[in-house]
Amino acid sequence: MSPKGSSRPPSPPGQPAVTNMLEAEIDDVREALATEFFGVIGNALTRFGLDAKQQALAFKRARRLSEPPKVAGPVLRDTWGLSHLLTEWSRAPQFLDRDGQPRILAIHGAGDTFESLAKRFLPSKTVAEVVALARATAEVSLQPKGKIALLGSILVKRTHSRQNLLAHTIRHIDQLLQTVLHNADLHPTPLRPASSRMERLVLGVIRQDRFEDMMADLRPQIYDLLLRVESAVQQRLPLTPDELKDSTTISVGIYISDEPDFDRAGIDPETLVPPSSSE
Repeated sequence: MSPKGSSRPPSPPGQPAVTNMLEAEIDDVREALATEFFGVIGNALTRFGLDAKQQALAFKRARRLSEPPKVAGPVLRDTWGLSHLLTEWSRAPQFLDRDGQPRILAIHGAGDTFESLAKRFLPSKTVAEVVALARATAEVSLQPKGKIALLGSILVKRTHSRQNLLAHTIRHIDQLLQTVLHNADLHPTPLRPASSRMERLVLGVIRQDRFEDMMADLRPQIYDLLLRVESAVQQRLPLTPDELKDSTTISVGIYISDEPDFDRAGIDPETLVPPSSSE
């Protein structure tokens, strides 16, 4: 039933009723979803440190543009370059010792040095800048006699600044939307099958005190999967400038989240719990 004094018709068949919409009545479920979308984004931007005035100015600027500006990608370019540098250091035979571990490298000089990696993957930066970036965001350590060591994993931390973290988040959202909308726009026919992009979500309910041990269980499996993805990418790299002109970027993103608000998640947990047995 509509609230007293409201002339809003009931929701169309197959569409959920719009509830908890503050003071405004929103007839179109898409408008309600857009309101939720902007609310989610606004809350996140607040946590990134942008106040209401900054968010309003950004939204106003965006509405004047025919397409979004390209800011997040360039902000993350150095991070991606460092990630590729660490990957090469940890896998290329010339950078490994007899046990297959990354060698301690001389920072400067010709040959198989850190400088050679820096010039290849971060050519616009000085060696000192790359060393500083690696020390701030990766598990590397300076060694005596002008050397540097890779101590742990090859993961690059993006949480060292809110700016980088926001840029990283924007790329996640953009990539997700591109995949979802690509699949939504497909119109396959028996004579012309369409190629959809991989899009898979696993949604379930677990006890809250089991979340951490589930993370620990999944982490090595996901890491192994992403290693195989990286290997598949390496086998398909463009080898010439002409091939590079016809290339595209492929991304595979995996994340694990928890949401204790079942309405927000869109799930009815009672359907997943076996009914209690009675004597």
